[in-house]
Amino acid sequence: MINLVKRAFLVFVLLFSLNSFSQEGDEKQSPSRVGYDYKGKPFTELTVEEKKILDTILQEYINRSDIVLTEEENRLYSEKIAYLEKVEKSYWDKIKIGIAFGFLGILLLLVALKNLISFFIKNPEKKYQFVLKTDFTYRMLAVFLPVAALTSYAHTFFALLFPFTFLPPFIVCALYFWFGYNKKKFEKSLTDIRNQPRTCPLCKKEMRLLSKTEEEKYLDEGQILEQKVKSVEYDVWLCSCGKVQIERYTAVFSNEVNKEIPIPKVIQCSKCKYETLKFVSSKTLLAPDYDNPGKIQINRKCANCGEVTEVVEPIPRLIRKRSKKIGKV
Repeated sequence: MINLVKRAFLVFVLLFSLNSFSQEGDEKQSPSRVGYDYKGKPFTELTVEEKKILDTILQEYINRSDIVLTEEENRLYSEKIAYLEKVEKSYWDKIKIGIAFGFLGILLLLVALKNLISFFIKNPEKKYQFVLKTDFTYRMLAVFLPVAALTSYAHTFFALLFPFTFLPPFIVCALYFWFGYNKKKFEKSLTDIRNQPRTCPLCKKEMRLLSKTEEEKYLDEGQILEQKVKSVEYDVWLCSCGKVQIERYTAVFSNEVNKEIPIPKVIQCSKCKYETLKFVSSKTLLAPDYDNPGKIQINRKCANCGEVTEVVEPIPRLIRKRSKKIGKV
C-alpha cells in the first residue's frame, strides 16, 4: 500500500514539473506580449517603444503559425495597414499634384519665353519667320499642357480611372486642331507683323507701305513672278526722303500638288534662283507596294527663265490598314 502511494506521488510530481516547464517555455517564446497593455490607444498615438513592441509581435505572427494575436493587437494591426495605405496614397498624390504644377510651370515658361523672344526680335522679317515656324507647336502645347495638368490633378481623386484620365489632353488637342484652329486668324497675326510701322533708318521718319500696284515699280521681274505664283510675298516701304525698303516673306500654307505624295507646286529654280519653278506634270515610273517604294518623274518649268527640269523622286511604300476579323464563336 505504501509503495502504491509513493508511486502515485511521484507521478503527480512529474506531471506538475512538466506543466511548469511547459509554461516557462511559452513565456520564453513571446516575453514581449505577456501582460502588455496598449491602453486602447489608436495606432497613430502609440509611442516609439510601443510601436517597436507591436512590430516584434506582428513579425512573429507573420513568421510563426503558433502565435495568436489578441483582440487589441488585431485592431492595431488593421489600423497600421490602413495608416500605411493612407501614407502611400498621400505620397503618390503629392507626386501627381507636383506633375500638375510642373505642366503649368512649363506652360508659363513657354508663354514667357515666346513673348520675350518676340519682344527682342525687332526685325519684322525675322519675327514673321519665328511666328511662322513656331506657332503650330506653341498652340499645341498651349492646349495640351493645361489639360494635362488638370487631368493629373484629377487623377488624385479618380485613381481607379487610370489610364483613362490621361486621354483628355490628346482628345482635346485633336478636337481643337480639327475644329478650332483658325488659319485666317493665324494669317491675320502674320499680317499684323508685316503692317507694323517702319522707321526710316536714314531720316528716322515713318515710312509708308506701298500697295501691290505701287510696289511693282521697285520689284524686278523675278520678284513679281514669285508673287504671282504665290511662293513668296514682298512688302515695299517708301520714305519721303527717297529710301526704299523691300522685305521678303515666305508664303503661308504652300499647297502641295498631291496630298499622298508631298510634291510642292513651286520650288526654287537652280538657274535663276527665284522660287518660280512650277509643277507641270508627273508620271509614275514604278508603282509602290507594301514591300518596296515606287518612283515618280516630276516635270517642272520656271515661270521666270523658262528652265525645264525632269526629276525622279521616290514614292513611299504603301501602309497596310488593320482590319478587324469577325469569326464565329
